[in-house]
Amino acid sequence: MIHRFCVEKGIDFHTLKPMVCSLFPITFDQKLLRPSFEIFEESLICMNTGHSLYHSVRADLIYYFGNDFANELDALSSKNTKTFN
Repeated sequence: MIHRFCVEKGIDFHTLKPMVCSLFPITFDQKLLRPSFEIFEESLICMNTGHSLYHSVRADLIYYFGNDFANELDALSSKNTKTFN
């Protein structure tokens, strides 16, 4: 609802929406970014469709952590053979 409200009002959703919601289905725990529990439970209707988890929230990661961070993740992503969709 927050995201929809922001879109309708022309507000950048990052200003109102909690970071943990913006990054879903990635979350953070003990200083680590990781897939949300729903990924391991396979309880999301959109599982195994579309982009990898990382690429689905890349723009939000750049917003919060900057381009250098995303560039490091890009390098790791290109080396990683297992992705969570």
